[in-house]
Amino acid sequence: VMVVAGTRWDTGDGLIPNKVRSLYESSDGSVWIVTKGGLSRYADDKFETFGLEKGVALEDVYAIGESPSKKLWLGLLSGLKKYENGAFQTPPGSEETKAIRAIHFDGKDRLWLATSGQGLHFYDGQSTTAITSQHGLLDDVIYSVTQDAFDRLWMSSNRGIFWVSKKEL
Repeated sequence: VMVVAGTRWDTGDGLIPNKVRSLYESSDGSVWIVTKGGLSRYADDKFETFGLEKGVALEDVYAIGESPSKKLWLGLLSGLKKYENGAFQTPPGSEETKAIRAIHFDGKDRLWLATSGQGLHFYDGQSTTAITSQHGLLDDVIYSVTQDAFDRLWMSSNRGIFWVSKKEL
């Protein structure tokens, strides 16, 4: 259910059902709604649902983000997806990254992925690199990732909040 300016939207209006995990406004003004039931986009006063026919497993979506180059990305339990040509595609070299909980783009259009059990992953457009507790992370279950003005990546995990300098990665 979504209510804006006195209007209530639900599944009868095309909104995908279930509990909302996150909301995201993309650069084109669309509002993306990530729920336990899948993904919807609100644009031009209507909802559009993204399912398997557009590359999205409905119960799988956890994270959404947009690159500085205006490309939309999804983090799913099944992996990473990039929105191109009206559908979400698995980008080359990202197939091994699973259980993505959060997406962060740094100022250089580089993609950082928080995963549930695989640590922090870096995607350079060709392949992913895993950074785990074996490399010094506090935990391999990462829920969120963001960056500060000192070029440090801050993460939340089952073991608390911590940061690492990107120079050390």
